[in-house]
Amino acid sequence: MFFTAFTDANLAVDDVIAEDDKFVARWTLQATHKGPLRNILPTDKKIILTGIAIYRFLDNKIDEGWALNDALGLMQQLVAVSN
Repeated sequence: MFFTAFTDANLAVDDVIAEDDKFVARWTLQATHKGPLRNILPTDKKIILTGIAIYRFLDNKIDEGWALNDALGLMQQLVAVSN
């Protein structure tokens, strides 16, 4: 659903931290709102979305993962939520 709304998404990894069995990446995504996102029609606005992902490895495979992104900031950029 997200990548059909933002077809030109460009993801940059800003920071990487690895220690013991954990790997953390802080990222920034830039894109243009070209398709519907849930009930929000395309706005053709350029957005910047930031987030962080944490993974725990076991036997050289991802065993658990957690991710957070600035969903409120995204909605504010699309004018779906007021400040």
